Amino acid sequence: MDVKPIGEVIRKTGRGRSERKFYKEFELDGARYCLEDSVLVTPEEKSQKPYVAIIKEIKEYKDGSIAVTGQWFYRPEEAERKGGGSWVADDTRELFYSFHRDEVPAESVMHKCVVHFIPSHKKSPPRSLHPGFIVRKVYDTVEKKLWNLTDKDYEDAKQKEIDLLVQKTHKALGGLQDAEVEEVETPSVAKVEAVTPGADGDVNAMLRQMNVLTGNIKRDRWLEKIMSSIKSFYMTTQQEGSEAAGEKDPQFTPEQAVSAVSSLETAAYEALDERKFNLKMRSLEYNLRNGPVLARRLLAKELQALTVVNMTPSELKDGMTAAEKSAQEPEQPQTVQMADVRCALCGEPQVGVKDIINAP
Repeated sequence: MDVKPIGEVIRKTGRGRSERKFYKEFELDGARYCLEDSVLVTPEEKSQKPYVAIIKEIKEYKDGSIAVTGQWFYRPEEAERKGGGSWVADDTRELFYSFHRDEVPAESVMHKCVVHFIPSHKKSPPRSLHPGFIVRKVYDTVEKKLWNLTDKDYEDAKQKEIDLLVQKTHKALGGLQDAEVEEVETPSVAKVEAVTPGADGDVNAMLRQMNVLTGNIKRDRWLEKIMSSIKSFYMTTQQEGSEAAGEKDPQFTPEQAVSAVSSLETAAYEALDERKFNLKMRSLEYNLRNGPVLARRLLAKELQALTVVNMTPSELKDGMTAAEKSAQEPEQPQTVQMADVRCALCGEPQVGVKDIINAP
């Protein structure tokens, strides 16, 4: 195959044999490829489907070989779930975006392809008019989870990357139609009832009703997620009661839950920068969802919001600070050295020496 870089060198790294030259374009068998092109890549095994990637780097090694760094898409059958198995797609054309990057020889690039980034609330473009792959979700290769393109709680650089890809699709397709939402008929009385805090209704509506939404999309999204993580807990204690549940914990109202979560989010937002804020909120959501002790103590205000924000992962898991845990541990028995003397009071020979003080 005939492969060569095109244009000027945009940057260099290394010296001597380790020198690398980077370009914006390369040519393979007469076809040109640029940075940010979506391409199909020859798989490792013939039985596999072609890989799909976005070209992020084009580099030339000292020996003249050309390599490309691709940001990879995952086919649903390739995206492993944490509990085993793989994820299922909603569309036969669907791929999952990821932030995983890897380098391959430029010769492995097969040809360009089209990838449409479609938010969940928009319809997929008709295949006959706009052929190509569809992306609605992002695959976390570490946690083996899926996130929506519209989640809005990625790190800044990653969020900007996703937003640009969605905007690029919107510009190319000239807009997308809203997805149809099935309407369910309900009695007219239900339509005028206010949202009951703590019911199975809309968490966002409950937060809005209690006037704690900040107007910041990312922050409000985290408020919803944290509320959802403890929703089953405070509803269970409210509905069943402490006697029915066999617990002595107080009953928590939705108002208490909203107040606690709002204080927690505010404390984290004021104490951390944006990147650390997102990481901390993700950790808090996980630990509150899986740690009933932490959730109870937060709702009961046994733990202050800022204290929870500053807790380590192990402290969040235990639901208590290291100081509290240490105070609960039994004291270690002290070693007593036996002395060959008799007690002056009872005359018994069993006398122990706890400490020795040397006189000056």
